[in-house]
Amino acid sequence: MPKAVDYNLLNAGLLIASASVFGPAIVALLLDDHFASRVFFYHGLLAILLSCFVVIANKGRRSSRGTSAPLIGILAAFLLAPAYFAVPLVAIAESVGPFTAYLEMVAAFTTTGGMTMPIPAPHADIIYYWRCQVGWMGGLVTWIAAMAFLRPLTFASLDTAPTIAPHRRVERSTRRHAEVLLTLYCGLTACACLILIANGAPPLAALCQAMAALSTHAVTSTITASMQAPNLVSEATLCVLMASSLTGVLVMHPPGYTMSRTLGRDVEIRLALGTILVLTIGLTLLNRDMILATATPEGLLDGLARIWGIVFTLISFLSTTGLDTPHPALAGPGMDISGLTTILIMLSLIGGGIASTAGGIKLSRLWDVLLRCRHEITRSVSPLAADPASYSGRCGGDLTWSAIMLFAAGIFLVTVGLSSLGIPFANAVTMTIGALSTTGPLITSAVDAAAPLTPLAQLVLGLAMIIGRLETILLTAVLWNAVRQ
Repeated sequence: MPKAVDYNLLNAGLLIASASVFGPAIVALLLDDHFASRVFFYHGLLAILLSCFVVIANKGRRSSRGTSAPLIGILAAFLLAPAYFAVPLVAIAESVGPFTAYLEMVAAFTTTGGMTMPIPAPHADIIYYWRCQVGWMGGLVTWIAAMAFLRPLTFASLDTAPTIAPHRRVERSTRRHAEVLLTLYCGLTACACLILIANGAPPLAALCQAMAALSTHAVTSTITASMQAPNLVSEATLCVLMASSLTGVLVMHPPGYTMSRTLGRDVEIRLALGTILVLTIGLTLLNRDMILATATPEGLLDGLARIWGIVFTLISFLSTTGLDTPHPALAGPGMDISGLTTILIMLSLIGGGIASTAGGIKLSRLWDVLLRCRHEITRSVSPLAADPASYSGRCGGDLTWSAIMLFAAGIFLVTVGLSSLGIPFANAVTMTIGALSTTGPLITSAVDAAAPLTPLAQLVLGLAMIIGRLETILLTAVLWNAVRQ
């Protein structure tokens, strides 16, 4: 069996996480926030010192074996890394307690986002940047974990992708995977940031928006409001970054592979485009009186802007990002807010593509369910014409149903837990779906309407975010392998 734990990768991860705080230290220095800069700088120095001790202790140790070890390592990273990232927040914002800061970093590192906490005005910009950077790093960890660990173990939804399974001829090491994905991830972020800056966005706001859109980590409206008047190019750039999480082609295919044909045949892309097209047409027809209020050129342009706002919002929630649209397309007079909220919740529940930063059930599994439904209908109408191999050969079968049932069980358990802590049932359901699908704005909207969360409720939400990021079936795979071994 191959090595399950690479201590060289572990040591590199510790050093990278320790050095990551020097980024906000430099940004804070450029913002003339010298106190925050010193906090991040000293925190980084201490963390690097401790990491060096760990590296020295691990020198010469042999890697352990077993399929459960890498999954346990990923789970430990999502549990412990937010505690490290929360230390500067507690030192900078004295009014923020350790538990609240930890939950904020859990929401960021799991690319959930959307959480709010009291932030002192002098340090607001650097704290928002730190949240965006942590979310961006969480998205990168998700990419690397999906490519390096989950695919070889054939866990999660990766084995239900009919467009990815044939391409196994290129085998690279975990370190090579990390280098390729890091280059792609940083390159996309830099290109999007430059485009936003060229279209009038302030540099800090542009960087935060690019990191948030690529990692599907929704930031609060403070950074968004600091941008200048929105334009089509900037919004289209963010939309493309969010749409990249609707498929796993970017992560799962080797570098240099021609993806044009694969994108055209990718079932996740086709299903996402069909869903967005149908919902856009339906919402436009239902609200045509508001969208096409006047026949003047200005009225037509405003109507097109509202339609674009609908498309932007649908892609945002389908990718489990939840970024707000700059156009009042979904909040104007005559809109059925309750019905639209249900649609956005269902889109977040469906989620994006496999091996991406999006959460939810995943489009690949939804396609699997549709194929199974078609197969069962064919069996019912014409039993002799149904070929059992036509379904089982193309889909993951029982694994997909297990994942969906475990996701539903997670919704039930978390909802019951939150309701038992005094949160209204409707808000508890919204917060649960937002946590398990890593769509933070859903949690924020429910928290605003409910009473302040107790520490126990925050703990339940934090665990739900981690489970939603790792997917419940991964935890089941860990337990199953432990029992079998």
